Parts: sequence; C-alpha cells; structure tokens
Amino acid sequence: MLSMSAIELENVSFAYNGRPVLAGLSLRVARGERMALLGPNGCGKSTLLKLISGILTPYAGCVLLNGRRPGTIPRKELARSIAMVPQEFVVPFSFTVREIIELGRTPHLRRWGNYSFADQRFIDEAVEATGVMEISHRVFNELSGGERRRVMIAMALAQQPEVLLLDEPTQQLDISRQGEILNLIVELNTSRGITVVAAIHDLNLAARYFDRVVILHGRSIAADGPPSDVLAADFLENVYGGPLEVREFRDGASPVVLPVARWAAPERKA
Repeated sequence: MLSMSAIELENVSFAYNGRPVLAGLSLRVARGERMALLGPNGCGKSTLLKLISGILTPYAGCVLLNGRRPGTIPRKELARSIAMVPQEFVVPFSFTVREIIELGRTPHLRRWGNYSFADQRFIDEAVEATGVMEISHRVFNELSGGERRRVMIAMALAQQPEVLLLDEPTQQLDISRQGEILNLIVELNTSRGITVVAAIHDLNLAARYFDRVVILHGRSIAADGPPSDVLAADFLENVYGGPLEVREFRDGASPVVLPVARWAAPERKA
C-alpha cells in the first residue's frame, strides 16, 4: 500500500564539505499539496529541493517518495514521477522552445529514442497549458526571463510528473510576470493534482499563492502551517534579523509582510 504522503523526510541532515546545512529535519508533504519553502538566503531551501529530487543524498536520515528512497528508484522511473525547475537552465546550443519542451519526454522514450504519437500529444498539452504556442518556434536563449520560466515549466509538465519542485520560480521577474507564473503553478496544482513544493524568497508571494508555508531557520524547520498562522512579525524578525511588520491584506486572504521604515512618512496635504 502506497503512503498517503508524496514526500517524507525523517531526521534528514546534510552538509557541504563538513559545513552543516540541514540537521534533523523532518517533513511530510501530502499528495496534491501546494507548499512554499521560505527562509533567509543560505538557509538550505535549494538543498532541500535537491534532497527531495534525489540529486543529493542525506548523510543522515532518509527521504521517501511515495514510500521509497530515491536512490532505490531507477533513474528513468524517478524522472517520470518528479520534475524540478531550477533557478538557472543553461542551454549551450540554439534549441527552439519546442525542442526544449521535448526534452521533458526523455524519461518516457523507448529504446530508439523516437517520439511516439502519445509523446507528441503530451508535448502539445504542455505547450497549451503554459501558453507558449506563439513562441514555440523561437530560440530559447533569446527569450525573456518570464518566457523562459514558462518554457521550463512546460518541459517539466511534459514529463507528466506527480511532484513538481521549483527553485525560485519568480526570481528576476517583474511583478506581472511573477503573477503569471504563480497563477500557472496554482492552476496546475488544482486542475491536475500535481504536488508542488517551491522555494521562494518573497514572503508576500508565498502567502498569496500557497496554502502552506515552511520556514527554514537554524538548519531545520522553524515554522510550518498556513501563512496567516506562520507569518507573525516577532517570529519573522528573529528569523530574518531585522524589524518587520505584518499587515492584513484588504481582502483578508493573506498577510502582507513589510520592512519597518526608519523615517517618518511625509504627511499628506488635505
């Protein structure tokens, strides 16, 4: 019988060249859940995603995907069940958008590597779902940051994953493109039931688009729960090391975290 959790971490510890990054971390992510990883730079968000994906192996504790250790799952099978969208995706050749998305079908290809009709259908669905049809003929390296993000997500969708991991999906995007990418992620999660775990540095975006936030601090989990419960000013000041205030968004749906200004705002004239 399969575990009800898509992802389980039990007392996981990891270090780079003897420098501890995570220690004794335990976490469970249910199937179909949409969760954001938060925390200061260097707290281990990207490392945690790499541990979940099987790119890295913990030196203590265990990671389980549907009850199995990533290291025991054949690489092709693992790639069919979990997809990761990294911060950077370097393409050394002039691949078109369509060719990049086709790479997502690699784990499903048969021995001779030809795309079947089914493969083409899943590629077409990924193109349509991410709205990149109009740019599918263009060279990937010539795209804007927001367009590249969409293409990378389309490539991940072509894998037909059960779990989608995203490392800073809104990094270096303007505010409108950030909304487009996160709305797309929410739609994929709600309509397809894909389990989503995203490392995000923006607390307000996490609060707005994710049902659950996990904050890393002190090499482990400092808080875990709905944004309205977790994002408290006193707690966040301790984690981020600076004065912050938390306000309620006008629709009451999510809190808004702001730095405390050190100067008085000018009075408005009547």
